[in-house]
Amino acid sequence: MKISNALFRGLTRLQKFASVSGCRRIVCLTVIASMGLAGYRVAADETNAAPRYNAGGHVSLSLINLVLERQILEKQTVSDEIAGARTRAETTTRGRLRAEFIPSNDRAVVDFRMIGELSAPNATATKGSVTVRMTSQTSIDARKRVVITGAGLFPAASQADCNTETEILDVEASRRVMERLGRRRAEKMRPEAQQNTSQQVAERVEAELDKQANDPLTGANQFYADKIRLPLVNAGSFPRDLRLSTTDTHLAIRVLAQKKGQDEAPARMPRLNPQFDIHVCGHQSMVANMSEPLVGGKTFDDKQFLDVMKIMTGTAQRGLWVFDGRDRWNVTFTKQRPIQAVFANGTFRLTYNFQAATCGDDTVQGAIEATALYRPMMSAEGVYLVRESSPMVRYTDGLPDDDARARVLQQLSQRFGAFFQESIHFDGLSPPAGGTYAKLRELKIVELKCEDGWFTIGYELNRPSKVAIQP
Repeated sequence: MKISNALFRGLTRLQKFASVSGCRRIVCLTVIASMGLAGYRVAADETNAAPRYNAGGHVSLSLINLVLERQILEKQTVSDEIAGARTRAETTTRGRLRAEFIPSNDRAVVDFRMIGELSAPNATATKGSVTVRMTSQTSIDARKRVVITGAGLFPAASQADCNTETEILDVEASRRVMERLGRRRAEKMRPEAQQNTSQQVAERVEAELDKQANDPLTGANQFYADKIRLPLVNAGSFPRDLRLSTTDTHLAIRVLAQKKGQDEAPARMPRLNPQFDIHVCGHQSMVANMSEPLVGGKTFDDKQFLDVMKIMTGTAQRGLWVFDGRDRWNVTFTKQRPIQAVFANGTFRLTYNFQAATCGDDTVQGAIEATALYRPMMSAEGVYLVRESSPMVRYTDGLPDDDARARVLQQLSQRFGAFFQESIHFDGLSPPAGGTYAKLRELKIVELKCEDGWFTIGYELNRPSKVAIQP
């Protein structure tokens, strides 16, 4: 019985978005602004969401099991000693592995549960010269509990509850009197043998669950600690408050990305629809607040902006290409509010704020703003962005222009004109076409809003519609 390691594989796929070095920082923050995500799959129970939290949402148990649930079928030969008798059986284990959410208000609690049975249609038990032939059916209810908090994943030891029923088919011995005595003895010992069998099956199942689950869970926890949590903590960008919880049907998290002196969400989070399998919302304050420790005061060059676009969309326009003969360029973000977003009237405005720029031999110091206005749109393939107007790059410091400032402004206008594309499709962030995660393509987008400073997006699984049966 193998526990699915899909969680570990999924986290591994996110590694390229989790690093805080180089262009990954810009990827994370641009995705925050354009998709309402902040490097977390945020979720929250709206009834408990205080106005200060600036991100929330939920993910359904149905979606988790779409990826994790699987059938188990195993056959093996088992030899053991039970109640003093040497036993041998050809066993078949059938079952189903799935996740269950355990209600909890202060942490997320997930059980990986296997329910099934182990059958041995022709088992033998030999003691001395007597051999007993029997059938055996053992029900199995095993679970591996994992507690999830902002500090990581904490797996508990597996627990299995097994119950065995046996039926004696025949007793063989060298003498008939021994067969009669053996049958009586076997019937008398049957309750003890059933209990011993149940205990040994439970121990095997627990050991196998721990063996199969511990390595992937340890790897996932290590990845989260080393590639996500620790870099964000070191950068001063880990959320001030990160609270997880679970209900019977949803996993929830509340996020507050706001340090002293930073912007705070002025209103409660939008109401979350429990019918949605994913419902995520984020306030525009989260973008500015998280961008300060990640990119504030740091310099990024043309190659890094090119990589950002390739990661998000899978391609990049010629205006961003880096090659011999073209002047290299870089920009330095401001320390405060280096990246800002405004969600309003069905659109969002994304603004990069710089304090210096270099294009070729020209370097200028001064406040520079690059901004673009987009309208998020829904399609069968997911979310895409349509630019509402031409991008604008301008000086905002009020200093007099000179030739160097004019040349830098012209170069940046061309480069960010290519960076802020007319339409952006997030092909680089789409689920794969094959394998386990191809199932995520069954999600369809049903809600997309940019209103009153909040971005919200909702997805539902494609479920078969109910057909009414006519009498």
